[in-house]
Amino acid sequence: MTDDPQNHLREERVDRNPASHLAPRHDAGPNGTRPAGEALSYESSIPGALEPGERVLFECQPDASPTRQPLVPRIALVIVVSVMVAVSAAAVTSDPVVTGIAGLVAVILVGVAVVLGSDDRRARRELGHTTLRVTDRRVMRTDDRPGRETLEVSATGFDQVRVARDRRRGGSVTVGAATFTHVPDAGRFERAVIDLVIRSGRRRHIRRMPSHEQAASRMNAAVQQQQQPELSLPDGLILAADEQVLWTGRPRVAESFDRAWLLRRLHLIAWLLIPLGFLLAALGVLEPWIDRAHFFYGFLGGFLLLAGLYSLLVAPFVQAFRRSRTSYALTNIRAIVHTRSLRRGSVTGSYLLDMAGMTELREHSDGAGDVWLSAGATFERIERPREVHLLVLEAVRNAGTPLMPPGEEVDMP
Repeated sequence: MTDDPQNHLREERVDRNPASHLAPRHDAGPNGTRPAGEALSYESSIPGALEPGERVLFECQPDASPTRQPLVPRIALVIVVSVMVAVSAAAVTSDPVVTGIAGLVAVILVGVAVVLGSDDRRARRELGHTTLRVTDRRVMRTDDRPGRETLEVSATGFDQVRVARDRRRGGSVTVGAATFTHVPDAGRFERAVIDLVIRSGRRRHIRRMPSHEQAASRMNAAVQQQQQPELSLPDGLILAADEQVLWTGRPRVAESFDRAWLLRRLHLIAWLLIPLGFLLAALGVLEPWIDRAHFFYGFLGGFLLLAGLYSLLVAPFVQAFRRSRTSYALTNIRAIVHTRSLRRGSVTGSYLLDMAGMTELREHSDGAGDVWLSAGATFERIERPREVHLLVLEAVRNAGTPLMPPGEEVDMP
């Protein structure tokens, strides 16, 4: 082989292109999404490149299309800042002309800042160099430019997955503490992460695992005991291969007005008397009996009083509204809490059972109850809490054990 300088130049250019090392070539779908690929037999020194034997489950480019920014909050910001500037100018000078000019200048400057700040061209250019990838060992966000860091989450580095779907900004997926934004197909990305957990077998490193026959028989017996005629999944939720739905439910919306509820409210009212006393002392209302307190104590008392009144009068309605838009699901792999929002889409939290250390059952006097998992999930105010708790215990015990016979494997579509 001749020592051709052009050959060396071409080889150097190939080595500097991570895209040629990251994954085998496939026919790409929308936004560059690619299905599962073959395992590579070599290792590259490029950050984000695949390791020997590592297999790609899902790959895509972030959605770099421009997003439509809401108009009402921007207009409100301009009005509020302009009014504050005009009021400040009026307090300094009594000249209405100066006040009007100050307000007009504030409108122009704040309006220009809001318009320029909403332009996301630079962010979209950054996304053009980014690749999101899920393999059978980790979840990655890579950048093909030299010197850029790679965000990486190993298969053993997380115990929950959170998917937020926004109608204007697309989807974002949080794996552990790492957030992957502008995901074009958040459902498939989530499914690939769940499939990563299934393939990793990470539970075997921390606890004993039952055999396939024991796991399948126990889980089937637990499901048959529930006798649920219909198991409806939340909208947009995609099950992974080898994932089986065990239970679905919804929380009770209204609280029960019993003795425990009354005692909690009376206890809160008693504690609110303390910040109320500080506030009255700072205002001088109690001056005939005690000296006027410093204004700081009055400010602190007023803040605590407002927070307590919110918890007493407003928070119960906010929590009831949240429960009315929440649904639960339990599979052999994860506990799912799905919450719909009014305008922006939905948020789905998946809490993986293979790393759950403990569960807790809290029963209420009205027959409802809460089932809590150490992974972070809470099934709040559900019906038949004892039965659901037993099902959760069985699912945690068998989590990490494939329900399919050994040797059978389903690839990601």
